[in-house]
Amino acid sequence: MATQLSFNINVPTSKSLSNRWLVLNYLCNNSLKLHNISAADDTILMQTLLEQLRKGDNNTFDCKNAGTVARFLTTLLSIHDGKDFVITGDERMQNRPIKPLINALLQIGADISYVNTEGHFPIKIKGKRITANSISISANISSQFVSALMLIAPFLPQGLTIEMKGKIVSQAYIVMTQRVLQQAGIEVVWIENKIHIPNSSIKPQSIVIEKDWSSASYLYNWILFMAQKEYEFYIEGLFKDSCQGDKVVAELYEPLGVSTTYTASGIILKTGKRTAKSFAYNFKSCPDLAPTLAVACAGLGIPATLSGLDTLPYKETNRIEALTSELKKMNIDVSHNSTSLSIKAGKAKITQPICTYNDHRMAMAFASLQAFDNSIIIEKPEVVNKSFPEYWQEISSFITHKE
Repeated sequence: MATQLSFNINVPTSKSLSNRWLVLNYLCNNSLKLHNISAADDTILMQTLLEQLRKGDNNTFDCKNAGTVARFLTTLLSIHDGKDFVITGDERMQNRPIKPLINALLQIGADISYVNTEGHFPIKIKGKRITANSISISANISSQFVSALMLIAPFLPQGLTIEMKGKIVSQAYIVMTQRVLQQAGIEVVWIENKIHIPNSSIKPQSIVIEKDWSSASYLYNWILFMAQKEYEFYIEGLFKDSCQGDKVVAELYEPLGVSTTYTASGIILKTGKRTAKSFAYNFKSCPDLAPTLAVACAGLGIPATLSGLDTLPYKETNRIEALTSELKKMNIDVSHNSTSLSIKAGKAKITQPICTYNDHRMAMAFASLQAFDNSIIIEKPEVVNKSFPEYWQEISSFITHKE
């Protein structure tokens, strides 16, 4: 009979939600009391740069490789009347796209120019008062562009109507921004491809920020790969009605062999019955889950088709190419194009260190393979600090019990 092992696992607060609330709080002159703010590197960086903006002693903002921070600050500084700014980042950030957002801001009168290469950071911004109230933007590269515009919309004199052009990617993150604004008391009218947000004020209130469903996804892989025992993980602060699109991870893992039970205070993950013999899913609304599921299928040895990966080439690394490279190291037959990944059934064999490409999600997804062999080396393990600083500490609580 299998041995029951139960663990309480602490996942971090959502950095995506934290950064949205921090921007709103800055714009409403700190009238919000924010509780449970993320301790992730990206959120600490957002807090640091917003404090720098408040002090006004340095007008160059280094966003390192934090896409949300860079895109949100671009819109925020554009409406900061009367000051000049420079936004820059590390080498990878300077290769990540920004042109659709800049083009949209130029439509409404923002004063922005490129320092080196058109379409990329660093950029120069002359902050000014924006009075236009209508904008169109390509929504097929990054949802962060749309979210960045939504966050400043209530603070524009006439509000803002945003028309989203093309295929909308990572729509769940736009929904997240909508829910945050609505929780703050701001009206958001979303009809088809247009979002209208009127000029509004935010009433002082206390906000408790949710735990992070994206971070919880890695725990699903650990239970999945340690199925020889009856494992049970309790994770506090995750809920079925969350505004985070990555909560769909619970549905994705049910047929793979991990069950999710919702309680009043969190979720319970258990080893369940595997019914899936293959896997196929379109990740267009939850692309951050793709690396985790790719590793899950490779580890299980089942064929998989992961589509809707349009945004993955523009992340901290080109995640499609990175996943392909590391899965091939594992003797997995994998192919890809610019929007999808195909994995053939096969037995994984890991003889080389896993390269993480300075990408937190690559590190945490592949680390779960240590459930099979704890001698597997994850290069640059510290990259997890970007979103889940206590990751290695949390998994150590249960991996020592693995047989």
